Amino acid sequence: MRAIVPLTLLLAACPKPAEVDPLADVQVHDPAVKRDFPEPLPETPFEAPKVETRKLSNGMQVVIASNNEVPLVRVEMAFKVAGFADEVPGTARVTFDMLNEGAGDLSAEQISGKLKAMASTLSTRAGVTSGSVQISTLKRNLAATLDLMETVVEEPTFPAEEWELRKVQYIAGVKQAKADPNSIASRVRSHVIYGDAYGGEVEQEAHFEAMSPDTMKTWWKTYAGPENAILLVGGDVTADEIVPMLEERFGSWKPEGIQSPEAAPEPKWPDASTLYLVDKPGAAQSVVSVVNEVGTRTDPDWFQWDMGMDVLGGLFVSRMNMNLREDKAYTYGARCRTSALDGPGIAVCSASVKTAVTGPSLVEIRKELTEIRGERPITDDEIAYMKSTTVNGYPRRFETPSTMLGEQEAIWRYGLPADWLATYLDNVTAVTRDQAQAAFEKHWDPNAEVWIVVGDKSVIGDDLEAFGLPVVELDVDGNPIGE
Repeated sequence: MRAIVPLTLLLAACPKPAEVDPLADVQVHDPAVKRDFPEPLPETPFEAPKVETRKLSNGMQVVIASNNEVPLVRVEMAFKVAGFADEVPGTARVTFDMLNEGAGDLSAEQISGKLKAMASTLSTRAGVTSGSVQISTLKRNLAATLDLMETVVEEPTFPAEEWELRKVQYIAGVKQAKADPNSIASRVRSHVIYGDAYGGEVEQEAHFEAMSPDTMKTWWKTYAGPENAILLVGGDVTADEIVPMLEERFGSWKPEGIQSPEAAPEPKWPDASTLYLVDKPGAAQSVVSVVNEVGTRTDPDWFQWDMGMDVLGGLFVSRMNMNLREDKAYTYGARCRTSALDGPGIAVCSASVKTAVTGPSLVEIRKELTEIRGERPITDDEIAYMKSTTVNGYPRRFETPSTMLGEQEAIWRYGLPADWLATYLDNVTAVTRDQAQAAFEKHWDPNAEVWIVVGDKSVIGDDLEAFGLPVVELDVDGNPIGE
């Protein structure tokens, strides 16, 4: 008979594994060693699509970008009011999402059936700064699809039975967001910067529990009108063809009592650089980010600033990613971007890093931010590569109407110059190394940085204290703990 050895004896006989130093195999990049950038590609010829602008009888602007390569048409009604006008966070998002759940005498199932029969789509969405109702259709089905769009926009019913089904999904989404480190970081970042206004509103389960179809009807009747909207058209249709069709359906749409949104509030930055921590016990990774207030796209040095951000963290070969991913294997990727909202832009550099190297990652991110403004300024090679990548990637963005319409919406929404698209590549190629350097040094304030870390406090707490900034602990909604 085979003897059975107790598990405790087997474990006792096994040698204890040696302590592993997570930093032992780290290969630190020597900044003095020049990186070899790929040779810039030859420029791809590109001419921005031409657009025509018209107006409907109710004053709503129409922008048309014709392209007859394929028999498809996309029409978007964009609104310059969305989440930031909410008294209850989430109202705009729910209202737009519920638009195609019932309209006129049509149910959600009937709307869906009509769209499928025509191989058309009708989608709705709302973010912080804008919302939209969009259709995409074959040209031969344009009139019938526009009829559906008209019904959804002008006669939404917000049926209670559909809301009861969807409410469960929203509540589950909030619970998931409070558990996911990346979602937590996003919620906290917005709340720290804007407080309870604009993008800082944090959705809670109770907000959705309290909503009803009347909430949505009130929001729509308050803000959905031609004063706050624009029609954007792209694809296989001319202005002379589409404008009469739009006039027939939307030209007389002019509901009374429509309100325009107030100006966006300014961000609320701390008096000095501060590190905010959200404890996530047991987290295998930490989500780290640093945020700063920068300029807007209407600033004369916007393109110079944007190019500097590309050098720092905009592309795979940028400094931040090469350091944290390629040199040290702390993360799968580190990136920097600028969010262009109403008011000042928000620059964010972020990465998800292994918990054990959270402290060293913060140090490396700060080092990159410091050295690009000092001992390792932007180089000619970096600028040449970033410009080449932008110029050669730009034409691909216009292979479908969606990008074109998005750019036209941005021109309208943020007050960009009318020739923004036509002059975009010229503005990019004109950027010099010295200009990009000066713009970065001007806009990034090292004394007003907001650092945010979502991770296991029991493991990373000492490293965060050693980072040298005041540490404020927050809950998953961005509220200070203990206050």
